[in-house]
Amino acid sequence: MKGRIISVDIFRGLTIVLMILVNTPGTWSNVYAPFLHSDWHGYTQIDLLFPFFLFIVRTSIAFSYNNKKAMKTTYKKITVRALKMEFMTVIPDTWRRTCQLHRTPD
Repeated sequence: MKGRIISVDIFRGLTIVLMILVNTPGTWSNVYAPFLHSDWHGYTQIDLLFPFFLFIVRTSIAFSYNNKKAMKTTYKKITVRALKMEFMTVIPDTWRRTCQLHRTPD
């Protein structure tokens, strides 16, 4: 894989794996204590995972568009892709929530 930055790939992979482990522990009644989020006040190391994820996403975008010219088509591609991803996320979730609201009890 020519041109890849291994440290970025490793950091991204570890962040995603930890986010999956934290958000799907198997059973919420028996969670490994370091994977618990903090109460309303304060934070734990686990609460830093999402900011780390956002940091690595932004870094990856900067590296991937580093050699591209600042052209209108580049920004258009970025915007269209972001809107597609948002659309593919929001519409199914809205549909799911609407179906739950209109469900009749048995």
